[in-house]
Amino acid sequence: MRRARNKLWIAYPLLATAVLSSTTGCEPAPNPPQPRLADLCSALPVADVQTTYRRLTPTLQVTKRLDVSKLHPAGMAACHYAPKDDLGGVVLSVPIGGPVPEVANLIGGRRARNSQDVAVDSDKAFFVRAETESAIAVDHGSMQFVLTWTPLLGAPNEMVTQQQLVLLARTVATKLPTDFVPPQQDIARECAGVRVAEHIVGGKVVMARGSASSETLNCHYLGPTGILQASALREADRFVDDQIRIMRTSSRNLVDPPVAEDVTLMALSTSSMYIEGGLVDCCTLQFQHRAVNDTIDYSSEFDSAQREFVASFIAAARDWSRRR
Repeated sequence: MRRARNKLWIAYPLLATAVLSSTTGCEPAPNPPQPRLADLCSALPVADVQTTYRRLTPTLQVTKRLDVSKLHPAGMAACHYAPKDDLGGVVLSVPIGGPVPEVANLIGGRRARNSQDVAVDSDKAFFVRAETESAIAVDHGSMQFVLTWTPLLGAPNEMVTQQQLVLLARTVATKLPTDFVPPQQDIARECAGVRVAEHIVGGKVVMARGSASSETLNCHYLGPTGILQASALREADRFVDDQIRIMRTSSRNLVDPPVAEDVTLMALSTSSMYIEGGLVDCCTLQFQHRAVNDTIDYSSEFDSAQREFVASFIAAARDWSRRR
């Protein structure tokens, strides 16, 4: 019996086209319309985030991601402002699929302790202070957004004030259109060619987010039942070599056969796709499947579809590493 080939989705960044037009006669050309904000992350400058941390902090990097949320099963389109180690920072996110009936439910609901209604100019909002983080959810026209703040490594007792978070939300509200919808593709060119089998995410990829910097590359893909996440983090060659040596000598869950001679991968879960590893002379790697819409994590063993996804991302990481 012939096996049906898995349908693959290949990420290509949207190509912008410019159309030139001219006017005739002596009448002045009309003022061009103001461009609409298409990038969620541009609504919150990293410098504004940095000011909410009192102590000297490492440089915060901005990454575009797709996040799972226990409070919003469809997932969140997000911008993470965090140091390279990804420990702590601020997350700006919007619910995928549009606004929810009660904005407070995006951050724990009205029964959450240490919570209250607040205002962000004319927008209604809800604030929650939890033990390790603070969050504000804002009704902004026909859309909603959430800001979550957590302390950075080395300053675990530091906490943002309610007023600081309101001011941060005001910065976002000033720049973000009241009918903003996250684009279906907002992903780095470096992710082009990453191949996603439809059955892993429950159907066609409906949203792709990702970004590339000199230090990180991440490519995320959302389907009806799950999010596939792939990331590469540039590290010193010695650090990567040490991580690979530790995995090879102590792990019983190495991916075998290897995806490539200079790649070592280790499965960290037997119930879902969660893989970490290293690429020699490049970076550490992480791959994960996260369920959305109350479905179950994709829990197949490392099959051909996962191998193709991982191998294609590693190819992208190689190219990214050379260019950066």
